Amino acid sequence: TRVVEVTNDEIEQRLIAWRHRILQLTNAAEIRGVAVFRNEGFSAGASLAHCHSQIVATSELMPLDVARHDRAARHRMVTGRDLVQDMWNAERVQQRLVCETPHFGVYCPFASRTSWQMRFTPVQTQAASFADSSVSMLQGLAVLLKSSLIALEQVLGGPFSFNLTLAHPRIDQPAAFSWYLDLLPRTGRTAGWELLTNVEIVTVPPETAAQRIREVMR
Repeated sequence: TRVVEVTNDEIEQRLIAWRHRILQLTNAAEIRGVAVFRNEGFSAGASLAHCHSQIVATSELMPLDVARHDRAARHRMVTGRDLVQDMWNAERVQQRLVCETPHFGVYCPFASRTSWQMRFTPVQTQAASFADSSVSMLQGLAVLLKSSLIALEQVLGGPFSFNLTLAHPRIDQPAAFSWYLDLLPRTGRTAGWELLTNVEIVTVPPETAAQRIREVMR
């Protein structure tokens, strides 16, 4: 079952389940990192046909988690502000903006990891951790997520593989930076260059991607 085939309410319930499990894991003393993601489609690594998400809790932080936390800490030390919110404030005035609601900003990041990548960033909120997100926020995120997937299917000409990844602060420092959700379409393939350099080739500029998605979502 694809995400676009379920209702907004059903997507919301999945997001609430994410929040519930993260809350449970924060009470486990040995847990330092929690990874929440969904793979849809063969190219995204999906191994089961039914709609499901995965949550992996670890006693050690992964290298990308450490790097993300260190960047946010340095930014806050220099500016006194949240890095994720500053990134959103910078992106919203650029051509990479997709849409904005009272709870969320959606854009195609300047340094996208894949073509057509979309980032969902909470705005005007004190809930740095996803575990602190309100029901109204998750309702809004469910609507945005489904409408974005429908728009991308129209732009790309049909169903596509993608990964959903939730980036949020480490368990022991929940206010380090604001969480955000990345939608990463897997329209290309990982080949020699990517394996050798750990640098992805993005064939669609984020400005072009944002414009095409905006046109469909209107």
